Formats: sequence, C-alpha cells, structure tokens
Amino acid sequence: MDGALNAIKYTSIRFSGAYTDAIYTDFKNKPNAVEDNFTGAPAYVDATGKTLPGAAKFTANISPEFRYPVNYFGRNEFHTSFTETFTSKYNSDANLSDYGNIRAHVNTDFAIGIGRKDGLFDASFIAKNLFDNQTHVAQPWNTYQPAFARWVGVQFSGKF
Repeated sequence: MDGALNAIKYTSIRFSGAYTDAIYTDFKNKPNAVEDNFTGAPAYVDATGKTLPGAAKFTANISPEFRYPVNYFGRNEFHTSFTETFTSKYNSDANLSDYGNIRAHVNTDFAIGIGRKDGLFDASFIAKNLFDNQTHVAQPWNTYQPAFARWVGVQFSGKF
C-alpha cells in the first residue's frame, strides 16, 4: 500500500505499508543452525513453511511535510518534515539461528529549513535516526551489523 494525502493546506502526508509472507515452499535440506549442531544432531533440517531470513512480516512508514510561504528576500518557504518507519521482528541469519532474531523497531528522521520556492537555494538542518535507535540491522550467530548511527548535519543545496 502506498499513498499520499494533500487535503490540509501547506501539508502533505505520504504513507506506505507492506505485509510480506515470504516463506520457504520447499526447503528440506537447510543447514542446521549453529546452536542445534550438537553430537548426534542431523546436519540438515526441513525449513519448508519457515519465514525467509531478513523478511519482516510488516513494514510501514509515514512522512508528513509542512511547507509555508515566507516572503522575506523574495519567494521563500519554511519547510519541516519527519519520517517514521516501522519494521516488525525478523530473523537475519541465513540458517535461521535463534541468535539472528532482530526485534521490531521504529526509526525517525527529521528535517527543518528554509529555502527559495524556485530551488535556487535551500538550507536545512537534518537529523537521521533522531532518537538513536540501537536495534541491529543484522546479527547472525557469529557477528552483527550495528544500527545506523544517529547523525545530524546542515545541508545546503541550490541550482545554478
């Protein structure tokens, strides 16, 4: 699902969401997860019907943006926006190890700035991962990929 709402003056709201049912339809020889590799354990297991690694069941985002005309020094506009993303839990390990479970999480980005309506100049303050969400992106049994770090900055853009 993907959509936009432009019914409020100076405001647009974009939103999207997805439900994913990504399962193995026939995978009878999946290598065993590392924690299940004990003496006498089978080397392979049947993963038919299990969710694929990295596939979250639900994802969604909402992104409101507010733009307001400011007529100082020409045709300018103040703008601000944020994007909120949600990802449900998923397993990031190729062998579906219990160590690969990533919890459901939310991430927020934010921007505020002022610029010309014609795009000749814009200055914005931007914050990515505003609330410093520390949920790992991936964590197989023997390593992990850390969360995307929060960062803030100023962006200047324009046209010649």
